[in-house]
Amino acid sequence: MCSNGKLEDLDYSDHHVLFVDDDAGVTIALQHLMIEEDWESSFASGGEEALELMEETEFSMVISDYRMPGMNGVELLRAVHQRHPKTVRVILSGYAEAYVVVESINEGHVDRFLAKPWEEQELLTTIHEGLNKYHLEEVLAKRNAELKFANEVLHNLPFALLGVDAHGQLMVTNEPACALGLGDSLPTELAAPVAQVLESAEPRSVKLERTDGALHAECLPMGQAPASGVIIVIKSC
Repeated sequence: MCSNGKLEDLDYSDHHVLFVDDDAGVTIALQHLMIEEDWESSFASGGEEALELMEETEFSMVISDYRMPGMNGVELLRAVHQRHPKTVRVILSGYAEAYVVVESINEGHVDRFLAKPWEEQELLTTIHEGLNKYHLEEVLAKRNAELKFANEVLHNLPFALLGVDAHGQLMVTNEPACALGLGDSLPTELAAPVAQVLESAEPRSVKLERTDGALHAECLPMGQAPASGVIIVIKSC
């Protein structure tokens, strides 16, 4: 990350920032400051207009003045939190009284409070950091969804499956494996074959004798020798 809060591998042009202020002079100054930045900027003169824009466009970040006619900044960001909880929320205000800061954090669920007149680099760094946060939370949500799906696939496979790490420790089991009583620890008769597969990265087949019938275990290496793990597929003979 650069000293200005910028992530070198993040495309900021994918993001949209909304500025809300009823002062035309402030809006013009912000427009001038943002003209060279990668992200897209939009501007609203009040809370109602901002919420209408947010129904039409996905904004990664909202930066709002505190004192505005009608809906103030905290009321606006409270509504943003309720309707668009992923959006990063910042108060930019000339009123730095303690109660304003506390109200902003407690009621508006504000991520950051900046005082007017702003320092240009601090404001730009705040925006970079806010967009980073939005991006990373999106990435995390996507990965969690992928993990949930992969877990559902794992447990709905029509055969038992075990996953063993590079140290020979059982790390993953699915529901069919647990139904066969194989979910707690690696069966002793698989310990040696698994060690061989880890070392050679060559698959091995093992027959597991059970009182209710024999099972066939196919030990498959992960990666090149030495393997990073072993996937064991178990089916009835």
